[in-house]
Amino acid sequence: MRAYIHNWDSLKHYGINCLTGEACGYNMRLLCDLTQEGSDLVSGMLGLKLEPFNPNWNRDAVGSVMLFRGMFDDICKYILFAKGFKYVVKAGNGTWAGYDDGFLETQKMTLESLIEITNGALYQNYSSTPRNTHAMTGRTT
Repeated sequence: MRAYIHNWDSLKHYGINCLTGEACGYNMRLLCDLTQEGSDLVSGMLGLKLEPFNPNWNRDAVGSVMLFRGMFDDICKYILFAKGFKYVVKAGNGTWAGYDDGFLETQKMTLESLIEITNGALYQNYSSTPRNTHAMTGRTT
């Protein structure tokens, strides 16, 4: 299995609906409505309990948040790992792709060939959970 994130609009599939950049007085952030899934992903990515978010702009959302434009790559990487993909590639054209553990084998590909085909950078998920666990204490966030 695989998944692709091409741009901010692609994040709608994960509950993050980018509405406008005009809401930020510094033109640095995008106003985004969040569904419950989007709220869970953004909260998890930031390692914060952000419930409730600011009031939502549209009725399908549970809240809104301002996300920095420069966070796009990190959001994509986090979402794909949180959705269970083992390999995440940022292709040369800026598209993010997630591949599950068996995808390369079924396509008779290696990690090196995947990087070469996509002209991209590979990130690998070594964890089975998006939670962070402190090595000394065992506390999770």
